[in-house]
Amino acid sequence: MGVMTDSVEAQSNSETCDNMLRPCAGGMSENLKNEPFDPSSWYIAQVKRHNELVCRKILNSPDRFPYKVEAYVAAQQELVYRANRTRHIKERVVIAGKIFIRVDQSHRQDVLKQCLLLSRYVKDPSSSPTASGFTPFARVPDWEIQRLRDIFTLADGPVEYNDTLPRPNDKIQVLTGPLHGLRGTVTTISGRKFATVLLDTLGTFSFRLPIADIAKLPE
Repeated sequence: MGVMTDSVEAQSNSETCDNMLRPCAGGMSENLKNEPFDPSSWYIAQVKRHNELVCRKILNSPDRFPYKVEAYVAAQQELVYRANRTRHIKERVVIAGKIFIRVDQSHRQDVLKQCLLLSRYVKDPSSSPTASGFTPFARVPDWEIQRLRDIFTLADGPVEYNDTLPRPNDKIQVLTGPLHGLRGTVTTISGRKFATVLLDTLGTFSFRLPIADIAKLPE
């Protein structure tokens, strides 16, 4: 048996998802296509690696679903030179294995079932389980997705992603806001969203900052 390459596997998975989606689009009410959905946040779904862009194309294809679905992949366009010195634009996936999906919660599970490239939605590790033991799914606000789009559009060079959280005693620098540029020390971490930071530049001021607004300084 031959070994399937990433590109061949992606094409095969795409065709499989195509076949699964066709009956879905014809089997539900046309009225659902005009149904409103929450535009304020996005789910995070795990997708087979090297298939992020294929999955995005499938989910964003017009008339694939009888309801509104929008998918976004954190990817950056790069200029690539071929061996014959010609050049072309290529998308490089920055956050691998993840895709952001905006869909009404009533259709969330159906989207997952209709494409084999998707495995599951990511739970929110900063949320406590409910009385029934259910942990809410992670939701990314739309303004953060827009920030990602801006970063990849405006960045002067390759953008790198690091999902390692800061730890207590890490030296950090504030990236945004009125305290931009100030340096401090992480004292505690609250889930995956906030860190309490001691700003030693100005003295002993301690307060919470979003983790997205700080960066660990090189040692």
